[in-house]
Amino acid sequence: MKPAQYSVQVNGRVQFPRICPHCGAFADQTLPISHTFSRKQTSRTKSGHKTTRTYYDTETFRVPFCADCIALHQAEVVPPTWGNYGYQALSMVQYAIFAGMVIFFLTTMWRDLLQEETVAMPFILGSAIFVLLGVLLPLYLSIRRSRHHVISAPTRISRAVSFGDKVRGKFWERPSRTFHFSHAVYAQQFVAENGERVLSSSPFAAVTSAKV
Repeated sequence: MKPAQYSVQVNGRVQFPRICPHCGAFADQTLPISHTFSRKQTSRTKSGHKTTRTYYDTETFRVPFCADCIALHQAEVVPPTWGNYGYQALSMVQYAIFAGMVIFFLTTMWRDLLQEETVAMPFILGSAIFVLLGVLLPLYLSIRRSRHHVISAPTRISRAVSFGDKVRGKFWERPSRTFHFSHAVYAQQFVAENGERVLSSSPFAAVTSAKV
């Protein structure tokens, strides 16, 4: 029989109470709770046809747990294998190629510019933007979109907390998210901690949104 699930929908930034969601003791450490959600990206080809690509986006919250429960979690968790990391590396190849092309372009440009006596400020700002959009942002996206290959399955400890995908309302509203807890007392404390940001709460709600 599955344990009861208590759900709380919150918008904006989330605050977790400093008690363990598994046993209720004081929580002085944190565990990363991660879930992976599928996304669809639609684009048009030169001929006008629509193409839809599916990718995976992993989101993580660091949730306070007590030291004893974290020790139990670490004893049960199955770490990713080298094969998992290999799949992650393959998923990052296209981003690495794009970032490499940007770095090559910037290196070539600056090699010519450094031969001049002065370097104009627009070139410095432009280079910074290229590094941000062409190197750092693709690196961030590649890690986030490939992390599902190295996320371990939840343990009986980490199952105490789960969450669904973001739900977006009107464009001026902040997105909301539903969190799921296995213990009613923790759910009540979570509601109290987040106050006016809580949109709704209901007991015995099934967890259906998360892929992992």
